[in-house]
Amino acid sequence: MRTRLTVLAFSTLPVTAPAMGQEREPLLLNEAHRQIVLAEMRGMLEGVQGIIGALSKADMETVAKLSTELGMGGPKPPMELRRRLPDEFRKMGFQVHTAFDELAASARAGEDTPRLLNRLQHALSGCTACHRKFQITHADY
Repeated sequence: MRTRLTVLAFSTLPVTAPAMGQEREPLLLNEAHRQIVLAEMRGMLEGVQGIIGALSKADMETVAKLSTELGMGGPKPPMELRRRLPDEFRKMGFQVHTAFDELAASARAGEDTPRLLNRLQHALSGCTACHRKFQITHADY
């Protein structure tokens, strides 16, 4: 017999992103800065993949470890890049990284998998909103 798990998720992250089909705001970056941002996003996606795998095995220690790595204590981009990022982009990034810190704390506190999945969905809703809002555009500087 197959069991179906239904998770209701409610996000409190503000979604100020344009609807699909609308033009996104340019995120003006030179190639070096573009590569840094893309590497961070790939790292976050790899971390999420690991979190999902750990949740599937009820390995809360790994969920907490990986979530912490994606949180506010993770590596910071160079100051020159941070100064070039729009305030809203930085604010959205702060919210996403904070959501991963909350996921880590919840895993350490022993929250059950459905609640942790809800927290993961909350973090990912911030990623989605940012991708809808911004598009990396080449700039020479």
